[in-house]
Amino acid sequence: TTRVLPDTGAPQSYGNSALARRLSPGTSLWVRLGSTGIELTGVRHADHPLFDAWGWRDRPALVLGVDALRSVGRFSLDTSRGRLVL
Repeated sequence: TTRVLPDTGAPQSYGNSALARRLSPGTSLWVRLGSTGIELTGVRHADHPLFDAWGWRDRPALVLGVDALRSVGRFSLDTSRGRLVL
């Protein structure tokens, strides 16, 4: 299981080192959000401090940036419930 954090302020999606260790170079990553699937190619990797803040340093994790969110078309953020609605 990979933890996913949607980030509308991040232009590119990126994963942490734990995710990078699970992927072979050039491998596509499929992310399923409810009934919507997103294929990510060329995912960058960075050990951003937010992975530490969320306790995800040693678990595969991905920040889902605008590059991926754009591919699903319409979406909305329900901040009162902490949900991404596709």
